[in-house]
Amino acid sequence: PMMGQYLSMIQNQKPNPTTGAEPDENYAREIMQLFSIGLNQLNLDGSLKIGSTGFPIPTYSQADIVGLAHVFTGWSYSPANGEAPNFHWGARDQFSPMREFPAYHDTAQKIILNNTIIPANLTMSQDLALALSAISNHANVGPFIARQLIQRFVTSNPSPGYIYRVASVFNNNGTGVRGDFRAVLKTILLDYEARSADLLTDQAHGKQKEPLLRISHLLRAMNVTAPKPGDDRFYLNLSYVLTSQAALKSPSVFNFFQPGYIPPGILAANGLYAPEFQITSETTVIKQSNAQHELIFWGFHIGQSDPSGNAY
Repeated sequence: PMMGQYLSMIQNQKPNPTTGAEPDENYAREIMQLFSIGLNQLNLDGSLKIGSTGFPIPTYSQADIVGLAHVFTGWSYSPANGEAPNFHWGARDQFSPMREFPAYHDTAQKIILNNTIIPANLTMSQDLALALSAISNHANVGPFIARQLIQRFVTSNPSPGYIYRVASVFNNNGTGVRGDFRAVLKTILLDYEARSADLLTDQAHGKQKEPLLRISHLLRAMNVTAPKPGDDRFYLNLSYVLTSQAALKSPSVFNFFQPGYIPPGILAANGLYAPEFQITSETTVIKQSNAQHELIFWGFHIGQSDPSGNAY
């Protein structure tokens, strides 16, 4: 429900001919643009497909967004505190899955991605299953996800061959299974571009370590243990330690940095992507260094007590 709330999809309603109201289109657009296929059609190596006009080919149209928006209607919060289900009002259970309210769902025929037809008068779950299947089987999913996973785990600028190899395994893990992420991650981490020392001298290879990973790697390197026996929690004031990447502080639905970010200067001059540099500045570099110095030489400042009132 929190993602539904964040992307204004929860409590989305079928069209109202009297008022002219139409379903909210935000999530329908974002699920394609951000989470699955991107804006333009891709070859298996991540390069853009170019149409007869000489321009990239869009992956979806406004009509596809509208069709998906109509699919994502009729979902609302599960009730809390024993209350009866209510689409609009009442105590909301924000930890349980959304609940179906068929009276608010559009049951008309819908046409979505790749001219997929969702017949009329299906149940909400059937509509949703067909829509998600159409998205997940789109040819863009493999290269779109492969590139971003490589960027997160290995290098900001993977070669077309690297993307091709990973996307191919996403499409087929060798036994006919699509979307086997265990096989995908294995391919990413065991690839030549991830393991060969020959690439250490390539200035386009590698990536900047984002702030959260700098802190977690520091804790692992120093074998840090939790401050209280039997309690595995680490009390880090991330809003202070990680001002540029603190939990719940993402500036937009695009998260802290975008995979296509190219910082100005020498990297831009060389056409190199560097997503993590989008949250990097002189100020954040100094703050990060200070935070690491404090953790190494001063340790944790807890400032909290356990439920029994004992400070630790």
